Amino acid sequence: MRLSGKLNLGIKAPALSGATYSHLNDKILRSSVNARGDYKAYLAHQLQLTIGDSQHNMAENLRTLGLDNSRPIAVLSSHNFQSRLSDGAEIN
Repeated sequence: MRLSGKLNLGIKAPALSGATYSHLNDKILRSSVNARGDYKAYLAHQLQLTIGDSQHNMAENLRTLGLDNSRPIAVLSSHNFQSRLSDGAEIN
């Protein structure tokens, strides 16, 4: 995949932590992701995502989601991104 184009002026933004969900031995696990770094947020009117011809699972997933040739509303960038993935906890 390729994200190409030009970014407009960015503004300082906070780090965004989140969560991931995964499957292990027929159980669903939730893990928190703690992120830090200096971020900039941009309105992304001049960017475009293209997937290409790859048959990789991620490329197929992006095509299935209809993201080939899409344009993001906004993007975040960081030159010093760090994250920590916690142990997964089973959810019921």
